[in-house]
Amino acid sequence: MKYLSHIHTAFSVLALLWVVSCSEKGGFPADVPGDSGIPVRFVPALDWGASKESVMASQDGRYLLEISSDTLLRYADETDHVTVDYKFMEGKLVCSSLTQRKLSSLADAASVWLAGYDRQLESETATVCTSPDRSSLAYGRLLRGSDCSYVSVAWTYLDQEEGNLPDGPDFSASGRENGYDYVDLGTGVGWATCNLMASSPDQPGSYYMWGETYARSQCWWSNYSLYHGSGSYLDEDAFSTPSQDISGSSYDAVSKNMGGGWRMPDRSEFYALINNCSLEVGEYNGTAGFIVTGPSGKSIFLPASGRKKKDEVDLTNTVYLWSSTASGTSNAYYLDYKTKNLDASGIKTMGRYYGMPMRGVVDLQ
Repeated sequence: MKYLSHIHTAFSVLALLWVVSCSEKGGFPADVPGDSGIPVRFVPALDWGASKESVMASQDGRYLLEISSDTLLRYADETDHVTVDYKFMEGKLVCSSLTQRKLSSLADAASVWLAGYDRQLESETATVCTSPDRSSLAYGRLLRGSDCSYVSVAWTYLDQEEGNLPDGPDFSASGRENGYDYVDLGTGVGWATCNLMASSPDQPGSYYMWGETYARSQCWWSNYSLYHGSGSYLDEDAFSTPSQDISGSSYDAVSKNMGGGWRMPDRSEFYALINNCSLEVGEYNGTAGFIVTGPSGKSIFLPASGRKKKDEVDLTNTVYLWSSTASGTSNAYYLDYKTKNLDASGIKTMGRYYGMPMRGVVDLQ
């Protein structure tokens, strides 16, 4: 069961509801201090995989339809202080949520909305539980703000037959090389599941200047080992280029630190990645970046980890990854993918003395 992707869906819906419900513009008046309501005796439709039209037809007219889009249906009622959301992916219901203001007890709401559910995790302000038939996962929160207090529960699906519902990305490893996992995206090489020196896909790992095999606290031309200028100004002709492509060489940080058959990807392998895979803006453990899904159906996550200039990391919602291919006398090619501006993304060149993360590849037999 892919609990992580389901829980992430539930978390995302609840976060959206919190922003909308606490907005000064959003429908409901401020709470009356000390006024605790009674949970409504209503549970949203949990017919996973149902179409938008089917869900709309199942509503009994109790609440007013406020939003209708390809991915969201929202019903609300000021009298009951209730908001009901239905989230759709590929035209199928994947998440339902119920939010009610003027509730001060999650336990009271759960006794009505989650009656008969098996509690997996529970506290005064949060609960995670599963339906008796194990088809649904529910996540509930008691949320308080300066002028709003409410309980919200989001439901999503579990253990549905494969193909009946859209599923989350498949980040599972295809194999291991020298103790490190790789994913076969179907582009001809295996891609490491994490950046170099990272222990999880959401972590940036270490920042390297191109052609150096160790991370530095300062990344700049003045302390770059492949720069031999002597003046106080940058001399573009004072760089040494060990090779036009350093993949697998003694200048390859991936090869040096991961060993075995691991190496830096060259420019053509990055082009194969972006030309043959889908790159969608997404998150992993709350970190923004790109979910890369290849022809094989498997995925890797590339975190928007920024680049390092001198001793500061420039976090610009951008994935930066060095390739092994040099450009001219002082630059090298790198992957530049911006979560906020896809049109400006691609394979670019930059001074080799900037610090960037690296992602290893391994040749597949």
